Amino acid sequence: MSSNYNKGFRSVYSLTVHIVFVTKYRKKVITSEMLQQLNKILDETCQKWECEARRV
Repeated sequence: MSSNYNKGFRSVYSLTVHIVFVTKYRKKVITSEMLQQLNKILDETCQKWECEARRV
């Protein structure tokens, strides 16, 4: 059985973050270009922090 836990020298951990972007009045203001830029920024940040993002 495989686990999703990370192991350190004296620790075992699994960190999870859920990010939600909500615009005022829930209007659809995020364009495809904005979404591409957000994906690029998220990928670069994850690479820098040595983590992974799962998009649902």
